[in-house]
Amino acid sequence: MASGRGAAAGTALVVLPHGPGAMFTVVDGEGAVFGAEVPFRPNHLQLGRREDGTPLVGLGALRLGSKHFRPPDSPEPVRVYLGRQLIYESDKAWDFRVARDASSFVVHEPIGAGGSRLVVRDLELGQERHVDLGTRMTPTNAYEYSHAMDYTLDGTEVVFQPAHADASGKGAHYFYPIGEGRSQRVTVEGGLAALLVSSSEGYFVDPPESRARGVWRITKRRLDARAGTTEDVWKSTLDLTEFFGRLSISDDGRYLGVHGWDFQVLDTETGRTLFEYPTVGQKDRRLAMLASVLGEDPSPADLGDLTDITFRDGNMLFFRQFGSHDCSTLPGEEYDDVRYRECVRDHREKGRYRTVFDAYDLATLAPDSQPMYRAEVYRETNCMAGDMPFRGLQDVGGTLTYLTEVR
Repeated sequence: MASGRGAAAGTALVVLPHGPGAMFTVVDGEGAVFGAEVPFRPNHLQLGRREDGTPLVGLGALRLGSKHFRPPDSPEPVRVYLGRQLIYESDKAWDFRVARDASSFVVHEPIGAGGSRLVVRDLELGQERHVDLGTRMTPTNAYEYSHAMDYTLDGTEVVFQPAHADASGKGAHYFYPIGEGRSQRVTVEGGLAALLVSSSEGYFVDPPESRARGVWRITKRRLDARAGTTEDVWKSTLDLTEFFGRLSISDDGRYLGVHGWDFQVLDTETGRTLFEYPTVGQKDRRLAMLASVLGEDPSPADLGDLTDITFRDGNMLFFRQFGSHDCSTLPGEEYDDVRYRECVRDHREKGRYRTVFDAYDLATLAPDSQPMYRAEVYRETNCMAGDMPFRGLQDVGGTLTYLTEVR
């Protein structure tokens, strides 16, 4: 299942195996919106929704993200539906994205000898154009791409950004407009990390001139790639025990996350710190900041292992793991998805392993904010809460049910 975000919040795309293929249904708080059948098992799901409620659905079975080896000549089908109408299909695509407001979609297709093109379809204007990418974005092997494709924050551009985990936003970024305009290349060099939210705006991390340990400088800049100039909007100096080289931003662009042993949220308009989660050594402070979701007399064991922090619509989610499982495929074994999921569920039901998230309301975020609630994530499914109120598939009295609010 994939939960809708932004304009698609309140909807979900639910996929169930059906013979060699799969059946999918788009659901919202009123029930099923529409569904169809595809002749493959999708591992990539995309969901958007127009102002009139019409969903835009993308499904693909791609080598990128596959859990087992697939040779380069394998089919990589993609289907895109606008409501009940199939508006795009291909049996060989490397990647694709759907705009959250369902105003457009883009597909990265291979062409020629190692080359590729970007198919950009603007559904508002009813126009499609193709951009020849040459061999720049060709995958380097069966699993790895030098650049990852996505929409920019405002949805007006598609960006190919450095894909490697250690790139930290450094390297060449290629921007292609959805509507009129020319493509741009922005190269990030030096510094520790960067997050470009468009071809004209980004956030950059550097140690300050003093090189003081645990002190980092965050700068918001406006960029003019054609003129080769930048303008600093604000600078902020943060006291972080360690910086992990990762920045994240909320869907509305108002909140910037700076990830380290401690974690801070900045106001993107001013650079002011709105929230700080203390470092791993300050367990008493961490427990105090989670009082609203912990029972009486909590201990450090109630903190679990913090595995991820992410923004989701109007929420900030802290993911925590308790215990572990030994369900991974052993060397030489073929991955069995059913066996893996059954094993994870068995560990969870026996109390050996579970994953939860603590949800904060970004609209009321303050230095002393407490989580609104804690919810369990069922890793043996692909279900995830989309936004507040809680939405997701749950087992209710033996029936798989799509919940739209906490009860």
